[in-house]
Amino acid sequence: MPLVSVITPVRPGRNISDQKDYLHQAWASLQRQSHREWEWLIQLDDIDTPFEQWIPASALTDSRVKPGCVGRSYGGATAVVRNAALSRASGEMCIPLDDDDMLLPDAVKMIVESFSLYPQAAMLAGHAYMLEGENIIQRERPPFPAGIIPRDMLFDRWKESGATGFHYNAAAFKRIQLLGEGGWPGVVMSEDSFLFMSMAQKHPIIHLDSEIMLWRIHPQGTSQDPNTPIIRSWVKRLAALHLAAQAGGGTHLVEDFLQATQQRHPTVKTPTSLTLQDLGM
Repeated sequence: MPLVSVITPVRPGRNISDQKDYLHQAWASLQRQSHREWEWLIQLDDIDTPFEQWIPASALTDSRVKPGCVGRSYGGATAVVRNAALSRASGEMCIPLDDDDMLLPDAVKMIVESFSLYPQAAMLAGHAYMLEGENIIQRERPPFPAGIIPRDMLFDRWKESGATGFHYNAAAFKRIQLLGEGGWPGVVMSEDSFLFMSMAQKHPIIHLDSEIMLWRIHPQGTSQDPNTPIIRSWVKRLAALHLAAQAGGGTHLVEDFLQATQQRHPTVKTPTSLTLQDLGM
């Protein structure tokens, strides 16, 4: 069975007790995985606290758990911290798991099976439930067929709506191709969407038409930061320039991407009656 590297950056700046509790829940979600061949690369961003105070005791005694520290603060830049973990990864595939999110019990198994079915792919895009308090919310799924996504369809969707519609954290990568990209791009936000569209220019991408994770919504999350829209605007502009350059297009293609980004359609979100127990959590 192939080894899968699960990469979790831990950054300072949140309520410490909440952050530790979320990290413990992320660990519990890994323990529930039906696919057992994984390693957990926890990467701390200059946190002056011993690993023992962050990581559950049961994780510290598990040989699959491999904590590390960046050694200096990068201001919470997720990409930098993830890439430090990527440099230590040994798995054939890599899954990003933020310290406040959780994987559903069959997530790793479904990812491994999908890459086995489509070995030519370098990346997989799945879906995420939103977890807000105890409420589980389903996000609208983009209109792509399951399996390999036709590249033209992906870029047409971007130009029409300003986004693909995927939650980019619900993803997985072949490690070698991810390293070939230089890891996650060193931007302060939207590094997942930037990487997704960049890889789509070069490699086939799998659409796994199923939820594989719980994305936690809480006041200290990045998406709730009042500065997020401002930061995302320039990151999206940089992504548009990058995509147009990779596609070999001129000014008109840059403007297509920029205009689409500015006219982004909101994602439809539907409350469900699901409970964590229903999802095997």
